[in-house]
Amino acid sequence: APTRLVGQALTMTGTPKLDMYTVRELTTVTGAANIIRVNLRANFDLVGGDAAITIKGLLNSGTANIQGLTPVARVSDLLSNCSCAVPLGTIDVPALDCVSCTEAARIALGSFKVWNSDMEGNSTYLGTPKDDGWHPMGNDIAGSWNKASGTLILPIMPGKTFPAGRILDFAFVLTNNALPVPTANATIIVRSGAYLLPERVLDGLIFGADSSPQLTVKTLRERPGGVNGGFSTLDISIESNAPMISPGADMKITIRGLVGYTTPTGPITIDGRDRFLVAKSAVGIFRNDVVTRAVLEIPGGTLIGGCGSIPAGRKCAFSKGDNLAGFGTAIFSVTLRKLRGFTRQASDPSLQISATGPTMTLQAGPLPAFWIDTFLSEAVFGMLVARESSTVRLQTNLLSFVLTANVTLFSSSSLTLAAC
Repeated sequence: APTRLVGQALTMTGTPKLDMYTVRELTTVTGAANIIRVNLRANFDLVGGDAAITIKGLLNSGTANIQGLTPVARVSDLLSNCSCAVPLGTIDVPALDCVSCTEAARIALGSFKVWNSDMEGNSTYLGTPKDDGWHPMGNDIAGSWNKASGTLILPIMPGKTFPAGRILDFAFVLTNNALPVPTANATIIVRSGAYLLPERVLDGLIFGADSSPQLTVKTLRERPGGVNGGFSTLDISIESNAPMISPGADMKITIRGLVGYTTPTGPITIDGRDRFLVAKSAVGIFRNDVVTRAVLEIPGGTLIGGCGSIPAGRKCAFSKGDNLAGFGTAIFSVTLRKLRGFTRQASDPSLQISATGPTMTLQAGPLPAFWIDTFLSEAVFGMLVARESSTVRLQTNLLSFVLTANVTLFSSSSLTLAAC
């Protein structure tokens, strides 16, 4: 016999409404690029070409008026990154066009970018981004931003329908006011066809810009595996309380006081995880000559930073669970050649870190460090074994070697085998 299902269906008595409408911000630092994230859920379809979302009350922003919005593929692409971080020719004169800043990217610098969580794997509901390698360019959508009224209008892309009962997750960037301002309550209006919901106050406070930029995380840690006079790998961790960006001019991180190394002046490889300086070529400059000594410069790139400026009790736009490139603590490393016989104290005050850029300046401050004393360590093999596959004359003989050492072998290392 048929079994009655628990629940109701096809009652057709519901009223169009939103049961989720939240807004969160990334930073309260004055003058900073601030990522605003909105989540909403409606009990009716948002039909592209006949649906729009209007957010009002985004007052006190420094972002100028604009018509037409540009969809992007990743959250990190909301932040401009148009730096010539690849120094071609010399370490001081970058090329006119460089790997991390294409012509298309420079054209897009002044656009108003919008990100929408991609649920389909190939498109979003606020436009279809295209990616030219680093900086996505797509079809502009007919939205607008008005600075005076603090109003953002976002249409659903024609030909797309956002289904009822699912969370529409999107984000955009507005510049915080250069002066301290009180927080604001933004409102939202949703329209789709014959449905026009009344204006509602979004859940969450934003635009309470009253903080100063700072590095909430900054440490240097030497890896094990170094020996007296050998190569040493340094891991550097930083996290800012606001985005660090390169919108047409380089952001630059500078570390001074890296004494005790014989690496000469020139470009140097920067290694790191995917969170380090998003969309940047991994090239830095180490200056170690008679003019400038023991200085590491890392030009260009973009870091989203962390939520260190958000007051207690308020939620941030993102969390570690979002797994965003560039968000949170950036960890990168450099490898330098040590001076023989050199030792260093952990509390050395001469080690300083600073950051300068178009939207942020962090004055030089101490960089806490954790060193490994390699003064008495000499490079030795722990195991060195040679094997051959055949001892028969005129036969091909495959020689294989197994070795271990107390020193890290880098790509530039060489091994010399000599017959005894």
